Amino acid sequence: MLLPLVVLMHYLKGEETGIYYIDSTKLAICHNTRPSSNRVFNKISKIGKSSYGWFLGFKLHLIINNKGEIMSVKITKGNKSDLSMASVISKGLSGKLFGDKAYISKKLFHQLLSNGLRLFTNLRKDMKTYLLHIEDKRLFNRPLSKLVKVVQNYKCQRSN
Repeated sequence: MLLPLVVLMHYLKGEETGIYYIDSTKLAICHNTRPSSNRVFNKISKIGKSSYGWFLGFKLHLIINNKGEIMSVKITKGNKSDLSMASVISKGLSGKLFGDKAYISKKLFHQLLSNGLRLFTNLRKDMKTYLLHIEDKRLFNRPLSKLVKVVQNYKCQRSN
């Protein structure tokens, strides 16, 4: 049953440009006030935490290229960490990967670097600053909004 979906995703995969953006978003299946009365996806959905608070449902992990084309996508239970999924969905990619603070990890950085993918993230307040090439800084500041637009378009289509 999933084979047609896998084939479709293979053909819809975007062009490998060497510049990628990673993020995840929640896919809540019910309102926070009544997660215990939910019966849809009762066995497979989990309670997770996003930057906006707690939710019951799933997470959509997504990598796009600098043209806004989807490179990799995975849907997991809501309690799955962004860090644990980053190395899984970035397999086969090489170049530069830009993400938010959820992907800050030395272990992940070195793991991706050994696979040919350099990870760029924002800094936490307690971290030392590092110099970025001017081109990398320009790439880093601009397109996370592009990823947000792709996710918002998906969510709008899903709710219609």
